[in-house]
Amino acid sequence: PNWKRRMLWNRSYSESRTTSTPALLLELLSHANFEDMKYGQDPAFRWSVARSCYKAILKYLSMRYGTSYVVQPLPVKDFSVSFDSILDKECKVTLRWRERVDSLEPTASPTRFYVHTRTDGGGWDEGRLVDGEKNQQGYYSLTTDIRRGSIHSFKVVAANDGGLSCPSEILTAGVPEGESKGKVAIINGFTR
Repeated sequence: PNWKRRMLWNRSYSESRTTSTPALLLELLSHANFEDMKYGQDPAFRWSVARSCYKAILKYLSMRYGTSYVVQPLPVKDFSVSFDSILDKECKVTLRWRERVDSLEPTASPTRFYVHTRTDGGGWDEGRLVDGEKNQQGYYSLTTDIRRGSIHSFKVVAANDGGLSCPSEILTAGVPEGESKGKVAIINGFTR
């Protein structure tokens, strides 16, 4: 508000005019505006901006070379793990998730999912392919065995011909060896 005159220029930016590499000039936020800086620190806003830049470059390359494109899918949502059965040595858990729809990009729908598993804090496996149908409530699911006395962690990655999404949050399930003293459910309420 103290600025009496702000210099606005239309320049011939050589980084976008003379390069053989696709370029995107983006003026997004003002460091002198508090509301802009709140957005600048928001991870969800940063994610939206980065995805917009990715889609802009992808569509430019598609137009330039006359090819079709497919946008990589968004990460899955509503991911949960629940126990189906708890036996002496083996237990079964069911993983459920929903696809996240990109309302601005119809090509971004996932065609398959990869469920990655690790045991007791080890490395992640290469992923188990899930390309089944969703149920009436819109959930995809996978039932798998876990061992007593181990901690099993899971994450889901959506995929299509455009690539892989970012992984889901990591969920964990475990049953102690010996007699159980009860059940504990941990609910992530961050997005509520």
